[in-house]
Amino acid sequence: MLSGMHEPAAPDPVVLCVDDDEHVLRAVVRGLSGLPVRVHPASSALSALQWLHAGGRPAVVITDFRMPPGPTGLVLLKAVAQLAPDARCALYTAERELGPVADSIAVFAKPTAPEDLRRFVREALEGRSSPPRGGTVE
Repeated sequence: MLSGMHEPAAPDPVVLCVDDDEHVLRAVVRGLSGLPVRVHPASSALSALQWLHAGGRPAVVITDFRMPPGPTGLVLLKAVAQLAPDARCALYTAERELGPVADSIAVFAKPTAPEDLRRFVREALEGRSSPPRGGTVE
């Protein structure tokens, strides 16, 4: 490398946040402020899927489970597993029963504290995030 030249800094990792409730989506995005990430908000699983199919590659995905009338967060995360297999994924929900969820998906009960999502993102980016399980979600 020539003296005085620097390699360009790697871009901040992208966190894809998906929720159909505008207020919740803004709160999640606001809760991640200050972390060394770029947040890509999406108001539906369909818009998140379009972004993924257009080449978007998140390091972390945080999504709501139920987003009527479109696909659920689980449908989105199945696509993420194919298109961005290294992404760490979290699902938050008010649902009491989700049925089987892959062990690699973190599940948070709503309401989810911003500190919990921040911790999940930090640990996911450090490669040491273990999916939390809680409540009656199986």
